[in-house]
Amino acid sequence: MTMQNCQVDGPSTLTNPIRPVFISYASQDLDAGRGIAEALRETGVEVWFDQNSLKGGTAWDAEIRNRIRDCALFVAVISANTEARLEGYFRLEWRLAEQRTHLMAKGMPFLLPVVIDATPRTGAHVPDSFHEVQWTRVKVADDFKTFADHVASLLHPDNPPSVLREADRSLRPQPDGMSTQTQQPPLIAVPPSAKLSADWTNRVRTRRPMFAAAAAIAAIIIASLGAVVYRNSEGHHWVREVAIPKILSLSANDRTVEALEWIDKSEKYAPADLDLARAVASATHVATVHSTPPGAVVEVKDYVSPKSPWLRLGTTPLDKVRIPKGYLRWRVTKAGFAESLTAPPPAETMSFDLVAAAKAPAGMVPVSGGPWTDYLAFIGWMGPYALPPFYIDRFEVTNRQYQEFLDKGGYSTRVYWKQSFTRNGRDMAWNEAMDLFRDSTGRPGPSTWEGGHYPEGKGDYPVAGISWFEAAAYAEFAGKALPVIAQGYKAMPPSFDRFAIEQSNLTDNPAPVGQFSGLGPFGTFDLVGNVREWYWNAGGSDLRYALGRQAGSYGPEALSPFDRSPLNGVRCVLNPDPIPSDAVAPRTMLTRDFSKVEPVDDKTFAIYRDMYAYDHGPLHATRERLADTAADWTKEKVTIDAAYAGERIPAYLFLPKHVRPPFQVVVFFPSARVNFSSSSADLGDMDFVDYVIESGRAVIYPIYKGLYERHFDNPMVPGPTLQRENLISWSKDVGREIDYLKTRTDIDPNNIAYLGVSQGAAYGVLLVALERRFKTAVLLDGGMFQFKPPVAGLDQVDFAQRLTQPVLMINGRYDATFPYETSQQPLFHLLGTAQADKRQVEFDTPHDVRLRRTDLVKEVLQWLDKYLGRVQ
Repeated sequence: MTMQNCQVDGPSTLTNPIRPVFISYASQDLDAGRGIAEALRETGVEVWFDQNSLKGGTAWDAEIRNRIRDCALFVAVISANTEARLEGYFRLEWRLAEQRTHLMAKGMPFLLPVVIDATPRTGAHVPDSFHEVQWTRVKVADDFKTFADHVASLLHPDNPPSVLREADRSLRPQPDGMSTQTQQPPLIAVPPSAKLSADWTNRVRTRRPMFAAAAAIAAIIIASLGAVVYRNSEGHHWVREVAIPKILSLSANDRTVEALEWIDKSEKYAPADLDLARAVASATHVATVHSTPPGAVVEVKDYVSPKSPWLRLGTTPLDKVRIPKGYLRWRVTKAGFAESLTAPPPAETMSFDLVAAAKAPAGMVPVSGGPWTDYLAFIGWMGPYALPPFYIDRFEVTNRQYQEFLDKGGYSTRVYWKQSFTRNGRDMAWNEAMDLFRDSTGRPGPSTWEGGHYPEGKGDYPVAGISWFEAAAYAEFAGKALPVIAQGYKAMPPSFDRFAIEQSNLTDNPAPVGQFSGLGPFGTFDLVGNVREWYWNAGGSDLRYALGRQAGSYGPEALSPFDRSPLNGVRCVLNPDPIPSDAVAPRTMLTRDFSKVEPVDDKTFAIYRDMYAYDHGPLHATRERLADTAADWTKEKVTIDAAYAGERIPAYLFLPKHVRPPFQVVVFFPSARVNFSSSSADLGDMDFVDYVIESGRAVIYPIYKGLYERHFDNPMVPGPTLQRENLISWSKDVGREIDYLKTRTDIDPNNIAYLGVSQGAAYGVLLVALERRFKTAVLLDGGMFQFKPPVAGLDQVDFAQRLTQPVLMINGRYDATFPYETSQQPLFHLLGTAQADKRQVEFDTPHDVRLRRTDLVKEVLQWLDKYLGRVQ
């Protein structure tokens, strides 16, 4: 089968007075010409075949049509493969050939079926018009060069096309007993062996009137074989040089459905290539797909490409079929059942229960039961719990749905408000508590509403600005319940955050439900991002948990149940069976008594420092000036040698436009928001540092080990030993970037600062303590982890007292990730910085100080002015 969009340029076109011959073939028939490829390269037959005739940029559909319209001869290679696989453009080529059969009536040969195996002539997939002409059976033995030499000796370069027509009228063999219609141009029989005997050669030469015609006709037969050889040679080159790297790249970037098109084309040209087989194995696997009931249409697309077209796999049951590897979106449909749209984990057997989905209440999806356990940040191990099956809302509760609750007396019907209003250890009266749950105009309703109504045009947005009590009351009104933490993680396991985060709304501005493509394994949307959602579990005294994995927090956040932040929303579950009591029970966050900790002694810390040390070898730096799209800075991509494993570190260097060098420079480390981003083409967290560049300072944003395109193959959280190795890599990356900065004449080597956010602030304690070339550090949204690491060399306690540079800490007073009293304050007190050179600023925000951006900018720039000097 021709490969119409091939971009491979073949050898230069051969010359021959005979008009071009169009070769149409099935991909599995390439071996017919493989052995005689080199022997036929010097034959002078002009053949049009896709590999060396279709050039890059050619409109292949029109080109195919034009070439079949204009060719002198259409050679249809026929075999058992042809009968089984007459499809796609192979079918189009043959249909176009049928349309030209009227030329035969004029005595002009056009259609030449060539049989290359024992295929019976009555193949069901061969068009009727192909049966109306005589077929040629070609058998080529091993001595390809002898065969080519004999044919070449018969060729006469001066034979015009008329000789070919004359030969057709006089040479009418009847191979293999096949019948033929005499009014149609006969087809040509070739010798049964490529080892041409002298007797056959002499017989040809004694027929002088037929000499030229036989030579020309033989040339056409050889050309058809040569076309296969050329096609195979050029196709194999394309497979190795273009297709295999493309398949591997697509597979590595979770685009295996897209890789299938390349695989299908490649296997036509190099079906036995071992490198291709390995590339195919990286992108596909054999699986079985079943549905209840059977007979459902199954379609998939790459998870990372939600706007791509669906690829149809077939109709269930599908047993041991080849499907794309990796994380996919699945659409399963059957008449009479609702569409199933999910993103389940890949497995050897994929099962879809359309009956269970049809039983789900409106707007909900079923979640399978079973054991659940996990280690959650700031909580520790939870489970194992035996969770029964349950239903969960596909989307967050919308403003429109919540309006119904309010309009039907939700805030005045006490039966919905079943929980005690306990605040600071005191139980509040009903009326006293209800006075707290009012909108901006003093009427009952969420804090983000006005006049008892949601904002105009925001009916499909998630309700936001509600307390835990309001969320629980709405669930009672809807006949549902708030989920427990285990149900939330069952419906959206953290291992899939890597994919969902890229397709989710992680901004502080909620979007209409379902607008983003963060699809969960069971069919939910927005379980990552948009608004955070209240859960049932208490977090200890006067605290309840909220999840959402946005704003840099990847563990549950323990908040006051009275908190009515604009980020707070709700999603409900329906539990046909009771939830295990231990899954419903309160879970206190991990805490560590930092008043009793003791850092390691200097001798031990010297060992730690040696673990993080590296050799300051050559950088082999490269620089690339990127598109100039910002008003206040230019942007370069710099790549240097890492200090480990022969790797390279890319970094983005932002240089201010309106300040003369040398520039003060800030080394930036982003939050965990970027941990699952796949490409640095879209740098995250820039709004934590863009104002620094606008102030006239340079900023360098390294792509640290494990982030962006340097992400780990295993998306799961590494064990403590690997975590330490990764942190050592981060420290070396920081050091190498400073090595590079000191080589540039436009950078002030004596004024280098560090700015880290969340994880960049928490781990920044170690990075700044180890790197004495930082003159000062700014730590935003950071704090102390609430556990002692199980391996040496990771404990912030050991490094905090060795950090002696000036430090500015800015935190949210209501940060549930690094709580004020148990995390922020201990870090500030443990820092070895002189009291006069460290400052802690608290904003009335949760874990995201950008919510007070004006104050943030003011504090950071004043600090940099003080310790780096004012920018002139």
